[in-house]
Amino acid sequence: IYTVNDTGVAGLIWQNVFVEKVFDSGGNSIDAGNVGACAQRVNIYLDAADVERFYTELAGGMLRVVKVCD
Repeated sequence: IYTVNDTGVAGLIWQNVFVEKVFDSGGNSIDAGNVGACAQRVNIYLDAADVERFYTELAGGMLRVVKVCD
């Protein structure tokens, strides 16, 4: 999960995030093997100590979740 600063530069906050479920804009679950669907909502697990920062960054519109492909 990345955050983007005021100048548009992204910085990594958390890596190796566990994704529980992913959903499209209609609320339908997207299977893990589906590489063509666009995700609207992503359920992830975070340590309790990271939750406040996550919601602060999310509310500011500065979070970006990306899948890094090798």
